[in-house]
Amino acid sequence: MTSIRPFHPQDILRFNNVNLDPLTETYGFNFYLFYLVNWPEFYQVAEHPSGEIMGYIMGKAEGRDENWHGHVTALSVAPTYRRLGLARTLMNKLEETSESKKCYFVDLFVRVSNQAAISTYNNLDYVIYRQILDYYTGDYDEDAYEMTSEGGTKSQIQVQEREKEKFSIFTGLQYATTGGATLLILRSFNRFISHAERGRAIVGAATCLYSTIAIEFGLFPFNLFVKDKVDTRLSALAGFLVYHSYKTDYYLKNRKAQLVLRGLAGALFYGSAARWFRIWPFHHFAEKSKNFDISDSKK
Repeated sequence: MTSIRPFHPQDILRFNNVNLDPLTETYGFNFYLFYLVNWPEFYQVAEHPSGEIMGYIMGKAEGRDENWHGHVTALSVAPTYRRLGLARTLMNKLEETSESKKCYFVDLFVRVSNQAAISTYNNLDYVIYRQILDYYTGDYDEDAYEMTSEGGTKSQIQVQEREKEKFSIFTGLQYATTGGATLLILRSFNRFISHAERGRAIVGAATCLYSTIAIEFGLFPFNLFVKDKVDTRLSALAGFLVYHSYKTDYYLKNRKAQLVLRGLAGALFYGSAARWFRIWPFHHFAEKSKNFDISDSKK
């Protein structure tokens, strides 16, 4: 009786009969072990009672914050064991794992010329979401279809719309802070204002200027909202510089204002360091941060 079990490192030496298929990519040991270490629950093998490997599937969870989805990196069945429903069984196993990880959908990549695989995925209720040019490289570059499970396309569109909405909000805020910084800098050159007013103008200009830069490069606190634009090291450096820039009492005579600014700078520095080193309150995101960028292909 065929058994579905987790992948074992020694299986790398035993699945040649599966990878001999010309449409199946064969990777290096490090690639297979990387997935086995980071996403073992997505790595399953179909084994014959004789011990021969009939097929395997490997995948991972991708995403950030609340928007996660499963991804099929490789699915292959040995030619002698095809048309037995193994592909459906392995895909169902990966989809169950994705659901347990609270993933919204599952996606995969397939060569546009691999009509047999496309037909199989269509039978599994996967649809073509988009075509990616020259995704597969080699002697002959080839395009790929990105296919998603039922509801995947809708979920991706909803995520993109939310990101566009956030981008428009932060873009408007960036224009406002840039304009505010310009006006406050011009005011600081006014010879008819007092030292206290000039100090407040400089502080306000610095705050607006930092907000503009923080939005552009995803620094704290905007790194909590703007995705794919996070550099916590620069944010930590900014917090350190802001803290030292306000140690002087030249412009700020008000003790409370000094304490507020230094507290804000300290919070900025700690927030950046906490996000970088995954300490409180960001420690609960540590498990989700296992999403590494690595080029993989789907056959």
